[in-house]
Amino acid sequence: MSDPIKRLLPLLLENKGLNENGIRLLQTAHAGIKRKNKSDRTDEDWFVMGYYALQTGQYDEAVSAFSDAIFENEEFEAAFRFRASAYMDSKRYEEAAKDLDEAMRLDPSYIDAQFERVRLLYEMDKDADALSAAEAFTEANPEHANGFALLGSILEKSGQYEASIPAFDRAIDLDGDNGLFHTQRGLAHYFAGKPELALPDLLSAQSRSGANQVTHFNLALVYAELPGQTKEAFRLFERAFKKDPNMLRQFASTATATESKRLIGRLNGVLTRLQNESDSTGAFYRTELAALLSRKLSGTT
Repeated sequence: MSDPIKRLLPLLLENKGLNENGIRLLQTAHAGIKRKNKSDRTDEDWFVMGYYALQTGQYDEAVSAFSDAIFENEEFEAAFRFRASAYMDSKRYEEAAKDLDEAMRLDPSYIDAQFERVRLLYEMDKDADALSAAEAFTEANPEHANGFALLGSILEKSGQYEASIPAFDRAIDLDGDNGLFHTQRGLAHYFAGKPELALPDLLSAQSRSGANQVTHFNLALVYAELPGQTKEAFRLFERAFKKDPNMLRQFASTATATESKRLIGRLNGVLTRLQNESDSTGAFYRTELAALLSRKLSGTT
């Protein structure tokens, strides 16, 4: 293996996420592999190519690269596990299940493949089965941060917001630098009707993951529910939609029916409240925010 791949592969196999240095290493390794002839690429090369494609949302390319890794090494259990993730993210659930079965056949103790089995149930909306599997998984793997985060997501998806908080607490205890976990707990607080508790988590998530349209949108949701914060809510929604004008429409079309209904319902509630308020204080930004939300919500129906 070339040096970048030799340094990178253990990080990918651990599946703990890459920091900024790891991301740069992945980009360097990917660029080096692309310069090779395809006939000269090893199973590790193809695995890195697949991982890169998976991280950038190129699911067909990821499936192809992981398939080439498996062709070179039919006992490469991690390639089966990550190809299952690519299948899952493109909603090819039957193929994902077959790959996870094969990964587990090759290594019955493969914890990440066990975790992906739970996630598959979640993605397939088999909520009761997913909850039982997640509870069993976290009991057997009490140090698996993603397992607790997934348990929290399953509970939150079914509207059990308060019950989801301890699961997210545990995930953060295990991996406090993971911005996604802070986002998940913050949104659970938000949908539980506690925006004042959501705000610190979402600010913490932004400090860890960086500011982008998603962090701006999430913070705007919370500020829109806090007294005297309409101006800040408007500015953050405006930034989010400027970076991605179609983000709300895309969410409505790709999220589960429950998730889409929940978010659109909250935004319609904010819009109704803004339109019904008559206090002259903050009227300008209240009007601007109502107009912005009305335009964006009209594209989700």
